[in-house]
Amino acid sequence: MADFCGSAMQESLAGAHPDLHALGVVQYRRRALRLLRAEPEAATVRPAARGRGTPKATPIQRPAPRRAVRRTPPVQAAAVKPVARLEFDLLLWNCERVLVLEADGPAAELVAAKHQLLNNILRALWPGHAGTELHRHQWPLAGVAADVSAATEWLAAVVAGQPRQPGDRPRPVWLMGAVGHRLLLPEAETPPRLPARVDSQGVNFLLTPSLADMLESAAAKRQTWQLLKPLQRSGGPG
Repeated sequence: MADFCGSAMQESLAGAHPDLHALGVVQYRRRALRLLRAEPEAATVRPAARGRGTPKATPIQRPAPRRAVRRTPPVQAAAVKPVARLEFDLLLWNCERVLVLEADGPAAELVAAKHQLLNNILRALWPGHAGTELHRHQWPLAGVAADVSAATEWLAAVVAGQPRQPGDRPRPVWLMGAVGHRLLLPEAETPPRLPARVDSQGVNFLLTPSLADMLESAAAKRQTWQLLKPLQRSGGPG
């Protein structure tokens, strides 16, 4: 097709204008023929420029590793310690010159042996003593709270309500047993070094081991005897 068009164009130009060569038109004809005979250039395909509207590829986001969640334990109410139930036996011998009290753990099987030992000690102090009646009370009392404060008030009332000596002086109180020491003399050394004399609120307390301890220990009997000997000068027990 290019050759045909080129030859036709050459003949048309040569026949119509015989003097074109003299005028220098040949150069134009040759140039035209060269343009007709030239092979079409292959179109260069350029990559399309990325426009502003073209969305960028979104990178894949990996989920962050989970952190271990520290669980706070539920708040629990502070445990309330139950108040210990206080139980003890109060053995009371009401003599004329001395009030004998033993406040110790309940031991019903030892009551008779304790009573006999107590009367033996009183006879040694005051020969001819016929014996003193025993009064036994069990704590807690019916209808009374079994706590320490109530027991302390009760024992204090027993001591305060005792008959007084001539001259309105309180009698010495022979106090035996760890429970009685702790309740009536909380300001004293705990446990007190026995035997001991302690003055509290105008009352002279004679502190000795319990009768149960004296039943088992000869040393406890000797210590008690040394503390009680000055009572011999006070007359009979009554």
